[in-house]
Amino acid sequence: MTRAEIETALRATYAARARNDAAEVGRMFAPGATFRDAGNPELCFVAATHTGPAIQTALANLCDVFPASIYDVTTMIIEGDRAAAIVHAVFRHKPTDQEISLDLVHFWTFKDGKATELVEYFDTAHVNHFMAAAQPARPGA
Repeated sequence: MTRAEIETALRATYAARARNDAAEVGRMFAPGATFRDAGNPELCFVAATHTGPAIQTALANLCDVFPASIYDVTTMIIEGDRAAAIVHAVFRHKPTDQEISLDLVHFWTFKDGKATELVEYFDTAHVNHFMAAAQPARPGA
């Protein structure tokens, strides 16, 4: 893919996420691709690795539970078959109707017009704090 093709594909993918269109975002990935939310899964519930068809399930869950109200690309760097992007996002946690604002850093790898890998970095401590605060108080606690 050329630099222009990668940028066009990424912008379309990010626009789809802003619309919470998980199916469209999923079309960016090659069969057997990997999507990894970086972090220790024992310390942050969203830190996980998804491969192949599990990517679409993960994207559908994210778009359903954390719909985006803002999903703005602030920086994009493309070199060869790799790209990096910084995205400012505001998500609404549907179960509690609370918002969380995050900056995400994405590292993409492409082959034959599709993403073969996406690694996403974010402030896992902020997400954990948000989720702890979003939990309803337990009776007697």
